Amino acid sequence: MANKKGRKTEDKIPTRHELTVLRVVAEAGTVARAAAALGLSENTVEARIDNLRDKTGMRYIAGIVLHLCDKGLLPRQEADSDAPTEKAG
Repeated sequence: MANKKGRKTEDKIPTRHELTVLRVVAEAGTVARAAAALGLSENTVEARIDNLRDKTGMRYIAGIVLHLCDKGLLPRQEADSDAPTEKAG
Protein backbone atom coordinates (compact mmCIF):
# COMPACT_ATOMS: atom_id res chain seq x y z
CA MET A 1 0.00 0.00 0.00
CA ALA A 2 1.24 3.51 -0.76
CA ASN A 3 0.28 6.78 0.85
CA LYS A 4 -0.75 10.00 -0.92
CA LYS A 5 2.88 10.78 -1.73
CA GLY A 6 3.47 7.34 -3.22
CA ARG A 7 5.60 6.12 -0.31
CA LYS A 8 5.25 2.58 0.97
CA THR A 9 3.35 2.63 4.27
CA GLU A 10 3.59 -0.97 5.47
CA ASP A 11 5.59 -1.43 8.65
CA LYS A 12 5.88 2.31 9.20
CA ILE A 13 6.42 3.15 12.84
CA PRO A 14 4.27 5.96 14.26
CA THR A 15 6.18 8.88 15.73
CA ARG A 16 6.01 9.61 19.43
CA HIS A 17 4.05 12.78 18.61
CA GLU A 18 1.50 10.82 16.55
CA LEU A 19 1.02 8.35 19.40
CA THR A 20 0.56 11.18 21.90
CA VAL A 21 -2.04 12.83 19.68
CA LEU A 22 -3.83 9.49 19.25
CA ARG A 23 -3.95 8.88 23.01
CA VAL A 24 -5.35 12.34 23.69
CA VAL A 25 -7.95 12.05 20.91
CA ALA A 26 -9.04 8.66 22.26
CA GLU A 27 -9.32 10.04 25.79
CA ALA A 28 -10.89 13.39 24.84
CA GLY A 29 -13.44 11.90 22.49
CA THR A 30 -13.20 14.60 19.81
CA VAL A 31 -10.50 16.20 17.71
CA ALA A 32 -11.57 19.65 18.94
CA ARG A 33 -11.15 18.72 22.62
CA ALA A 34 -7.87 16.95 21.91
CA ALA A 35 -6.53 19.96 20.00
CA ALA A 36 -7.44 22.26 22.90
CA ALA A 37 -5.81 19.91 25.43
CA LEU A 38 -2.63 19.67 23.35
CA GLY A 39 -2.47 23.34 22.40
CA LEU A 40 -2.55 22.42 18.71
CA SER A 41 -4.85 23.39 15.88
CA GLU A 42 -7.56 20.95 14.85
CA ASN A 43 -5.89 20.75 11.43
CA THR A 44 -2.63 19.60 13.04
CA VAL A 45 -4.43 16.93 15.06
CA GLU A 46 -6.30 15.77 11.93
CA ALA A 47 -2.99 15.63 10.02
CA ARG A 48 -1.44 13.38 12.69
CA ILE A 49 -4.47 11.08 12.61
CA ASP A 50 -4.30 11.01 8.79
CA ASN A 51 -0.62 10.01 9.04
CA LEU A 52 -1.63 7.16 11.33
CA ARG A 53 -4.38 6.11 8.91
CA ASP A 54 -1.76 5.96 6.14
CA LYS A 55 0.68 4.02 8.29
CA THR A 56 -1.82 1.49 9.65
CA GLY A 57 -4.31 1.19 6.82
CA MET A 58 -7.09 1.69 9.36
CA ARG A 59 -9.90 4.16 8.75
CA TYR A 60 -11.31 4.77 12.22
CA ILE A 61 -9.52 5.88 15.38
CA ALA A 62 -10.69 2.81 17.29
CA GLY A 63 -9.20 0.61 14.57
CA ILE A 64 -5.91 2.51 14.70
CA VAL A 65 -5.77 2.08 18.49
CA LEU A 66 -6.50 -1.66 18.34
CA HIS A 67 -4.03 -2.18 15.49
CA LEU A 68 -1.23 -0.40 17.35
CA CYS A 69 -2.03 -2.28 20.58
CA ASP A 70 -1.89 -5.59 18.70
CA LYS A 71 1.49 -4.59 17.25
CA GLY A 72 2.76 -3.68 20.73
CA LEU A 73 3.26 -0.03 19.76
CA LEU A 74 0.58 1.29 22.09
CA PRO A 75 0.05 -0.12 25.58
CA ARG A 76 -3.39 -1.36 26.50
CA GLN A 77 -4.85 0.59 29.41
CA GLU A 78 -5.96 -1.28 32.50
CA ALA A 79 -9.58 -0.89 33.53
CA ASP A 80 -10.22 1.89 36.03
CA SER A 81 -10.31 0.66 39.61
CA ASP A 82 -13.53 2.69 40.06
CA ALA A 83 -15.27 0.80 37.28
CA PRO A 84 -18.17 -1.36 38.41
CA THR A 85 -17.32 -5.02 38.74
CA GLU A 86 -19.60 -7.98 38.55
CA LYS A 87 -20.16 -9.61 41.92
CA ALA A 88 -20.06 -13.36 42.26
CA GLY A 89 -23.50 -14.71 43.11
